[in-house]
Amino acid sequence: MELRKAIFEMRFKPSLSFIEKMYQIGEKLEKDYSGWETDRLTLKFLDDEKRAKLILETYRIALSMDEPVMPDPFYTWIKRAVKRYNEAAPISDFLRIGLRLKYIEKTELNFDELVEIMGEKIYHAEIIKPFFGDGVEDIAMVLNLRSGEYKIHIESGPLKRKEIMPRLRPTFKDKFDEENEPETSLLIDIDCFRTGEGIKYTDEFVQDAHKVGQEISERLLKYIKGGSA
Repeated sequence: MELRKAIFEMRFKPSLSFIEKMYQIGEKLEKDYSGWETDRLTLKFLDDEKRAKLILETYRIALSMDEPVMPDPFYTWIKRAVKRYNEAAPISDFLRIGLRLKYIEKTELNFDELVEIMGEKIYHAEIIKPFFGDGVEDIAMVLNLRSGEYKIHIESGPLKRKEIMPRLRPTFKDKFDEENEPETSLLIDIDCFRTGEGIKYTDEFVQDAHKVGQEISERLLKYIKGGSA
């Protein structure tokens, strides 16, 4: 199972002082990236080599990375971005803090075989089959659950080669080579987040959320492939 994309996003009550301090923040973060730009409301940092994009705005901090390198530089870049933003424009009233992970599992099965297996494992296809004519042609699983302090949103299902890029939504599309992707694969897209009044950010959040997301994804994959969760 390969981690193909990671997205961190922190949303908070808008900080108008950010607009006044944008260049100060940009100068302190520019060493980590190959370039940065601003449109007077947004700071955008790009790194072609690491396939990363950092966005800072009055109401959020977001870092996305294709083919993410964990733990570093992903963890470190988030910590630095939050620290420099908070130093220049103190953040208050966090609204949502989340880490989204997109995994791809290559398989030798063809698409129809994987659909059948997921139908049996997740939806007990032998029970629902009479309601769906001659059979299910595609299938997906969507779950919302809780694990400790985290809310978890999971989407999983078989993918054909042509469907991988639309589901991964790579930041650097020019570096995506569809020909090297498998004919059939399994997507596990998991979003681990905290939301609501009183939530706080700590530097351990990304590490903890990554661990939770990876463990749940591994258990789900094991179950679909024939083991017990």
